[in-house]
Formats: sequence, C-alpha cells, structure tokens
Amino acid sequence: MLDLNVRPRHLRIDQEGERLYLTDDNFRLLVQFEIDPANGDLALLRNRPIGSPASALEIHPTGRWIVAARASDSVRAWSIADDGVLTVTSGNVPTGELPVDVSFDFGGRFAYVTCQDSNEITTLEVDLGTGVLTPSSVTRTRATPRGFTTAPGL
Repeated sequence: MLDLNVRPRHLRIDQEGERLYLTDDNFRLLVQFEIDPANGDLALLRNRPIGSPASALEIHPTGRWIVAARASDSVRAWSIADDGVLTVTSGNVPTGELPVDVSFDFGGRFAYVTCQDSNEITTLEVDLGTGVLTPSSVTRTRATPRGFTTAPGL
C-alpha cells in the first residue's frame, strides 16, 4: 500500500493508461504516478509545484502536455516527455477570475477555461510545437460557468 501525505483533488490518466496525474491541495503539487498494468497499483514517479491550489486538470489530446487551472486566476502547463519527465511550458498564463475547469478542442489547438467569478470562458491558443499557451479571447456568460466537456458528434 502506498501511503502519501497528499490531499488529492483532481486526477487524470494518460491515453495509454500508463500514468496517473493528480493535484494535491496540501502542498500545491502536480503528482505523477506510474500504473502497474498487472494490478493497477500506483508507484510515485515525481511531483512538480503548481504554485496555488488547482481547480482543474486536463491532458492535451496528443498526450504531450498537461494543464492545471489555478486559484490564482491563471493556468500552468507542463510538457510530458516520453520518459514521463514534466517540464513547465507555460508558467502563469492569465485567465478570468477563479478558473474552475479546462478542456481542449479535439484538434488540440485551443484550451477553454471556465472562470466562475468573472462569468466568462477564457480561450487559450495552444502552440502545437511547444505547448505554450497564449490568451486568445474571452467570452462573457450570463450565468456562472462551472465546467464543461467537449464531445464529438454533438
């Protein structure tokens, strides 16, 4: 049994089912595990600082990057190397107030961040070569956006 001093909040599993990522509210970390294919057990690989509590976590459709929406009105992104090493590609990309969810379009060109306290969706352009995120536009909403998902064919 793996016993960690973490308070998990959000988790994602990569497309290959080899690694699990979670955000930790105790130490404000992105924690990465390897998944044992035989029994599903987790082995701690590494962690990286997020800087503020994360409110959402999403893996890019290519599996090359992972993004955390943060309570500090921003997102942070990391590249995921073939060996699993995480490297920051975008440190503090501004969003609206209190981002609560992040989702990518199917081509992976854009990330959409719902921002609860500013009643908006921030659109970020994704550089498909580097994974760097750049603010692109803002869509105001009448109601408080909480989260969403993208689905093909809808």
